[in-house]
Amino acid sequence: MNNLDLLTQDLDTEKIQENFQKLRQFISQNPLVNGNFKFYRIVVKNPSVNYKFFHDLGFVPRDVIITYISSGSVIPDYGKFTKESIEFNVSDECEIRMLLGFIPIEGVGN
Repeated sequence: MNNLDLLTQDLDTEKIQENFQKLRQFISQNPLVNGNFKFYRIVVKNPSVNYKFFHDLGFVPRDVIITYISSGSVIPDYGKFTKESIEFNVSDECEIRMLLGFIPIEGVGN
């Protein structure tokens, strides 16, 4: 597990150990929980082609989950994602709320 090391051997009862094992299994199999995401809120003042947003992830994000757009449309340009920034085409002044990161998919290079 990448961010959660549970010391199950120190737990008092078998039931507690079993519940922590189930929790660990759930987390490892759930792509949104097991992914590496960060929440961002962006305010775009003008419509823009190739609006550049600098993130601080330290890796090239593969997934964008947009949770809110106040107006217009926002289209990620995945081909222009880098370790430092991402780019969008934005049709109107708006607020964008999103999760940015990656969902690990077994058997697929991330």
